[in-house]
Amino acid sequence: DTKFLITLCQSLKIPIFTEDPELNIKQCGLRSSDENIQKLSILKEITENGYVHKNIYILL
Repeated sequence: DTKFLITLCQSLKIPIFTEDPELNIKQCGLRSSDENIQKLSILKEITENGYVHKNIYILL
């Protein structure tokens, strides 16, 4: 869900949106650095290894 992703990004200090002052537009901040992608790699590990269902019940 979007709320989960936003909460996760906030806790990892990953900006959801960044502002480009030269173009005067907002951009997706998730791919703004390799560090941000590395921080989110935990989601890939959890989903690929089938831990999602177990962890959802723990979180609820």
